[in-house]
Parts: sequence; C-alpha cells; structure tokens
Amino acid sequence: MVVWQHFLEARELVVLEAGADVDAWHTAVGLPAAVRERVRHDMLRYATIMIDREWPMMRLGSFDRDAAAVAMDAIDATGALVPGNMGQSNAQAATMQQLGVMHDARQRRIAVNGSGVSWFEWLVLLIGATCVICFCWLFGLRNPRTQLLMTSTVVTIVVSILVLLFELQSPFRSAVGIGPDAWKAAVTHIHQMETDEGMKMNM
Repeated sequence: MVVWQHFLEARELVVLEAGADVDAWHTAVGLPAAVRERVRHDMLRYATIMIDREWPMMRLGSFDRDAAAVAMDAIDATGALVPGNMGQSNAQAATMQQLGVMHDARQRRIAVNGSGVSWFEWLVLLIGATCVICFCWLFGLRNPRTQLLMTSTVVTIVVSILVLLFELQSPFRSAVGIGPDAWKAAVTHIHQMETDEGMKMNM
C-alpha cells in the first residue's frame, strides 16, 4: 500500500504540474502584451523541456537544470510587473499562484524520483516472504505433488508482488513508470489555443 500510494502521488504531481503550466498560460491573458508573451513562451518552452529532456533524464535519476531557469524567468516577469489596473492585478495574482504550484510540484516530483523503498524495508519484505513460503512447505499434505503445487503457487505470487513493488518504487525510472503524457497533452492544448482563430480574437 505504501509503494502504491508513492506511485499514485508521483502521478498526481505530474498532472498537477502540467495543469498549472497550462493554467499559467491562460491566466497570463490579463497581463500586458510584453509580459504575457514572455510568460506564455516560457510555459510552452517549459513543457517542451519536460518532454524532450527532463523525462529521459529522470529515467536516470537526474533532472534538467534549464527547466528551473525557465520557470524563474516567468516568475520574474510576472512578479516584477507593476499592475496598471485591477484586471492586470488579478491576472498577476492568478499567474503567480499557478507558477508557484508548478514550481512546488516539480520540486516534490524530483524528490519522489530520488526516493524509494529503503534496504531495511526490502529486508523485512524478504524475511516475510521467506516465512510465508516456509510455512506453506510445512503443511503436511499426503500428496507430495499437491504440496509442491501449492508451495510453487505461493512462491509465484510472492515473487510477482516483489517484482511489482520493485518497479513501482521508482515511478519515473521503471518499465511501468509514468510517462510525459500529461506534458504532451499540455503542449497540444497550447498549440491548439495559439492556432485557433476564434481563440486568437480573445487573446
């Protein structure tokens, strides 16, 4: 349960981070043109970095350092703005909020990628698995084949669970890890907003 929750938390962080990126792109609509274009350019670039560079690096337990600089550029542009009216003030506050969510989610995601099940927890799991298998073997069934089949079935189940735990403990580095699907959807959405003629009129 702990490992599964660890995996779900990582997936939720990715969705939260990508959603905040898109939301910041949208809330920037109320900012002055120069700041709006800078923030939106940074959000698209940030999402592209996630797909092209950070995700491959995360499979190796690392991360892309340029992504933080891109996020900070958007934060600096938004934070340095002196609002000229209430609309710009509201847009600034909303954009800063989303940029903060995005930044915090990334920091947590990087931390999750560097953590996992400790060696002591693996030791406890292996001891428990060994005890379960030995306990099954001690059942004195009259038919040796039935006893062997029962024990083999338990061994298969236990080993399968341990392998699954090993894969899930590294949400971004394993074969069943979390991919950049949320970021691909974010890039697609931004491109759609940029190319849709009806949306351009409102931007």
